[in-house]
Amino acid sequence: MGQGFCRTLTILLAGFAGVCLPAAAQTRPVAIVTDVQGRAVVQRGGQPVRIALLTELADGEEVEVAQGTRLVAVLYWPGNEYAVSGFSRVRFTVAALEPLAGVAPQRRDMPADMRLNPSGLVQAGVQMRSVARPTIVTVHPVGVRVLDALPEFRWQPVDGVREYEFSLSGESGGTLFAARTTEPRIALPATQPLAPGLRYAWRVRASDANGRESSGIAAFFTASEQLAADVKRLQPPAAAAVERWVTYALWLRQERLHAEADRVWQRVQALRPDDTGVRAMLASGEGGSR
Repeated sequence: MGQGFCRTLTILLAGFAGVCLPAAAQTRPVAIVTDVQGRAVVQRGGQPVRIALLTELADGEEVEVAQGTRLVAVLYWPGNEYAVSGFSRVRFTVAALEPLAGVAPQRRDMPADMRLNPSGLVQAGVQMRSVARPTIVTVHPVGVRVLDALPEFRWQPVDGVREYEFSLSGESGGTLFAARTTEPRIALPATQPLAPGLRYAWRVRASDANGRESSGIAAFFTASEQLAADVKRLQPPAAAAVERWVTYALWLRQERLHAEADRVWQRVQALRPDDTGVRAMLASGEGGSR
């Protein structure tokens, strides 16, 4: 491909690095709720606010857990998990969950390489859209990491278009694979697997019956061999509690493995179908809006 595409690829990859920068430390919450069964509230603005799964809590906030309720939360920086069962009042701090009344919380240490960071919850796909002509909205993979060496590329269909031109490029900007398709998706052939731990960019172009051109371009990374091994090692057993799967899904998203995280969120949703936090995470995933 030409120099223009190489410049675009450079901008895309620079943007990907930018969206991964953590937020300012003073604005970060200190913990996230990974499961709650029953009623738990936190005082905010002088009013009790009901806690749901994925509620984030700030330093110094006090939570009251009702009798018969089970609440589990993970503190971001120590990486500890705390579980409270039965009536209690606790205070969340940067370093610990402090008991104030009732049942004392139980602590469990999390794996050191599975610690969560609140910046990892930010949804930020990287796309390059032309301002000079209509664009094709790229859907997947966009600004994420992928485990699959033969991923499927997807984009939103364009009215009046019968055929799309697809191309995949590596870090040098050279074309690795190109093909035409009548569908708004394409999978790499078995002869063109992606290498682990590298950066790629892909482009799709089309013209409608009136000759009006549109295009879309996106960048993504492939997971390293070490990250792929960590994904398998850290996956909870099938019968694990909900909070284990929630923490795992948050970690996957933190590693920008959004497709894998979405599959875990679907599992959690089956166990907690009425939880609004889980529905929001699915809506903001690979298949949701950006």
